[in-house]
Amino acid sequence: MSFIFEQTANPKIDRTKEIRAQLKWILNNYDTIEGNGIVWFYKFDYGTAKAPWSSGISQGLIISALVRASILFKDNQYLDLAKLAFVQMNNPLEKGGHRFSDKQYPLFYEEGHDNHHILNGHLFSLLGVYDLYTSTNDEMYKTAFDIGVETIKLNIHEFNIGFFSKYAGVGMETCNNSYHQVHIQLFKAFYIITKDVFFKEQADDMLYQYNSTWCKIQHLCYLIKINIIYKLKGRKN
Repeated sequence: MSFIFEQTANPKIDRTKEIRAQLKWILNNYDTIEGNGIVWFYKFDYGTAKAPWSSGISQGLIISALVRASILFKDNQYLDLAKLAFVQMNNPLEKGGHRFSDKQYPLFYEEGHDNHHILNGHLFSLLGVYDLYTSTNDEMYKTAFDIGVETIKLNIHEFNIGFFSKYAGVGMETCNNSYHQVHIQLFKAFYIITKDVFFKEQADDMLYQYNSTWCKIQHLCYLIKINIIYKLKGRKN
């Protein structure tokens, strides 16, 4: 799928052959689910996930790839598939989809089939939804995107803890340096899309956290603290 993004971003690079090969795989490897949606299953076990299982982040990325393919090749079959991929991703978690909703999280696209609220998974999924909106002007996608964005704003304290970012809203663990950088770049992208200064401020704050010696000291103390907490919990259990 990276070829599709690269081709549309830089038309001087001719990757048509590679793009066609990846699109062929996409077209030949989805499953149809109840409710007229389609999904690309992972066919291997991973942690607690048992094959076949799906992911909100992969659905979102494939949606973005299909939307770009429809533009690049002027073929609406790809856009039609992107819409069906959204159907599965937008199904509630308890019905095999990836949309989680409650009072605290009005709309959050989960990376897997649990409600751990993984930040980068939700943001990548939302990018797919936004691509669908820009290609169709369908307010359904715009509404989902807007509510998903608002969910991040309402819960930013769960992800930005002042000196570093967390990988997920559930649990105490912070993310590694690579995912912290992913968060920075995603927030920059969302600022470009939404023009909402909130996302620029978050990106700038997280970049400061990454470079600040004081934040690194706070982060180290925090990691020691949660390690002690987990060890004490283990002894009690």
